[in-house]
Amino acid sequence: ADQSAAALASLQEASGNLDTVNQKVAEAEAKLAEFESAADRADNRAEAARESIAALENDTDALRTQFFDLQDEIEVAKAAETAAAAKAKDMEDALAALTANREALDKSVRELSDQSDTLESQIDTARETLTSTKGETDAMTAQLDEIAKDIEAMNTTRSDIIAEVEALTVQNEGLSADARAARDALDQANVELETATAQQRSLEDEIGNLTDSRDAAQAELAELADAQAAAEAEIARLTAQNAALQQAASEAEIPENSLSIAGTFKGENVVASFTDGRFKLEAQNGQTVDGAYTLHGYVIRLSDVTGPLSPMFPVSCRLDHSGDTLALAPYQGSCAALSGLTLTKE
Repeated sequence: ADQSAAALASLQEASGNLDTVNQKVAEAEAKLAEFESAADRADNRAEAARESIAALENDTDALRTQFFDLQDEIEVAKAAETAAAAKAKDMEDALAALTANREALDKSVRELSDQSDTLESQIDTARETLTSTKGETDAMTAQLDEIAKDIEAMNTTRSDIIAEVEALTVQNEGLSADARAARDALDQANVELETATAQQRSLEDEIGNLTDSRDAAQAELAELADAQAAAEAEIARLTAQNAALQQAASEAEIPENSLSIAGTFKGENVVASFTDGRFKLEAQNGQTVDGAYTLHGYVIRLSDVTGPLSPMFPVSCRLDHSGDTLALAPYQGSCAALSGLTLTKE
């Protein structure tokens, strides 16, 4: 009886220790689950940050390509502007030369017209003189012929000059149209250059903003990586602590004792015998269960059962021993079929 009381006291103390250890294990597992959840959230945020950085880098590459294309367009526009300006300058120089030439020709025409008028006046005077002085007919006639030839030559020269002036006028009008087209092209090139420059500034600003966003995302990723590393370290520490607690629990769960249940016990509708690690249960209806048993502290394990009832085994039951009486109770979810069975030693 004293040994049974001491064994019960030892079992109760071990049970209290087990409850404490199980509570610590549950707390450690809860904390471990919390840190694993935090690690998962950190992984998700890190993955989202990586995807955001990849998208920002793709956008930056696309904008950089567009930026370089705009720079090429700006260079082409600048070259077109330079060529248009040079062509406009050449047109203006040619127009100025033609204008000066036309003015000189106009002056020559006016001078020839004045000379023609003078000669015609002289012819009229000569005719009047011829009429009044018929004695000088031959000399005057010869002079008149020469003057008529000179007039004809001057008229021919004047016609040629007029035709050349008209041709120069037509050419001048064409050059004026080309100059206007060159000026229009120059204006268009200036507009395109201003537009491309504005787009370039906008792209530079956008690239700057994307660079800032990427730097911020990388900084956040670094922070998440640090947090993840800290969480993983804490998880490792809690895992080790949990393993230690579980080891302690397993060591404290089933204390060693010298309890012996060898013999035959009788219950309400069953007879049980325990001999040399083997057990046998015989029910009043004739069913028999035969197998092996092991006893660890207050826990009995029934196994190695054959026959129709073998699917119900193995089971582990809590064994309450008081004097010549054995009572079976559930242990860690097992022993439901035998729970409540009370046996008395014969």
